[in-house]
Amino acid sequence: MLWMIKKGDVISEDTTGSHKITYTQEVKATDKTWTMRLYSSEADDAPQRTSSHSIDQVGTVTVDMGAIKTSTYKEKRGGIFSRDKFQKIPMEIEVNFGAKSGVLGVRALCDGQVAGSAELTFD
Repeated sequence: MLWMIKKGDVISEDTTGSHKITYTQEVKATDKTWTMRLYSSEADDAPQRTSSHSIDQVGTVTVDMGAIKTSTYKEKRGGIFSRDKFQKIPMEIEVNFGAKSGVLGVRALCDGQVAGSAELTFD
């Protein structure tokens, strides 16, 4: 579990956090979206598991990967006996905690460029 800001951190308009991930997608997949959960905690020490009683889920980030040119990424088989092919795409999720609108800003980057759309839905 990754915490982008710590309890007591001062948040300004320039405060952002990011997390690098590898998105694995089946080549034949028609659904090019994925989701991740966004959590908060008031604990003094950041919990390491979502099962902790001090964690609250505050929202879900949904990323539409449809705009990524997947032809630039290698295809690999899922296993020795699998005919399915997959691609691993390096991504970076960036959260702007101090957006002027007062709402968290979220975007997904691929190779340093905005990759499709990212939407934050609050619970």
